[in-house]
Amino acid sequence: MTAQAVMKELEEILGVVATTASPSRPAAVRYTQCRDALLSGEARAAIPGFIVQCVSIYKFHDFINLYDGDPAARIAFIQSAFSKGTVSLQTKRSKDVFRDFDF
Repeated sequence: MTAQAVMKELEEILGVVATTASPSRPAAVRYTQCRDALLSGEARAAIPGFIVQCVSIYKFHDFINLYDGDPAARIAFIQSAFSKGTVSLQTKRSKDVFRDFDF
């Protein structure tokens, strides 16, 4: 599965969580799997910062409910955050001629 596909799946999961009272266990497991896959790969720099901070779907649920009381505003926030990451993933970086261990 590509990083873009994982990000899309994670965005969909978070959209559901943003509009429900409490996340389901299967959603929690899938959130963890998607988050771990993104954090361990090249897509790490493209994921929204709140994904790094929210180590569980329950932490995200708390965060998004405190962010705004309106579910539509929550969804808009999630979509905006993920659209920036998707653009970042689509932009190819040129390979750095210097490697970190050269310095």
